[in-house]
Amino acid sequence: MSSKRLDALVSDDGFPAALASVTTRDGRVRNYTAGVGDPKTHSAVPVDGQVRIGGNTKVFTAVTVLQLVGEGRIGLDEPVETYLPGLIRGDGIDGRNITVRQILQHTSGLPDYTNTFTKGLLPYRHTYFPKPGDETIREPHPHGYHHDDPKAPLTDVTVEDPSQGWAAGQMISTPSDVNRFFSALIGGRLLPTAQLKEMRTTVPAPALGNGVRYGLGLTGTPLSCGGVAWGHGGDFPGYHTSDAVTQDGRAATIAVTELPSSPTQLQHLTAGIDTALCR
Repeated sequence: MSSKRLDALVSDDGFPAALASVTTRDGRVRNYTAGVGDPKTHSAVPVDGQVRIGGNTKVFTAVTVLQLVGEGRIGLDEPVETYLPGLIRGDGIDGRNITVRQILQHTSGLPDYTNTFTKGLLPYRHTYFPKPGDETIREPHPHGYHHDDPKAPLTDVTVEDPSQGWAAGQMISTPSDVNRFFSALIGGRLLPTAQLKEMRTTVPAPALGNGVRYGLGLTGTPLSCGGVAWGHGGDFPGYHTSDAVTQDGRAATIAVTELPSSPTQLQHLTAGIDTALCR
């Protein structure tokens, strides 16, 4: 990762702000920012500021479930009906025929609810799960923006109730905390060996990118320098995060303050993660 590449996300791709955190093999952390935290006031982007991390919440959720699996309190191949009797019914969907594994692996056949939402892990003094109705972001943060028409002015969507995201997208964190979480996960500090192996047992997920595979709430992406990077990424109105870690301790997270609206923007974000991990 370089400040030049992050600057390009603002100057070339049009994101109001971009912030990143990179951890090297030897544990050194470098933080970067580009753009402005608020285009109206031209305030600086907070270094390692808080952002809404969207779908990365799914990984925290999956880790919690797998911790319960390790304790023998949940069975991966048990039907959802065992734990939520009568809840999943209708339109040809039956919780008696859907397993916990399929829910975590996104192979259950359940429709995307956005179209029709923990047990202690490690102390991440800047990561939290806001309560329903808590519309603010507690610590220094860049504003998040949205606009449907590229020619229209940006709409500030920073203040928003995130509860519609719940276990799939409600959390708030910083780029460095996201790196710490994924590094602890892949480093074997959050799950027993058997459950981490299950989490990294994947199926093809071509919709997420070339060669990408999906495990139990975790993506595996091939790197240009060889090997696999593990992560997830997340979207929430006003914010996008791309993130990945490697088995040997490299980690990178990039956050931007508007949802990507083109394949080119997504490619540049993916390339930024690859560069940070492969340089």
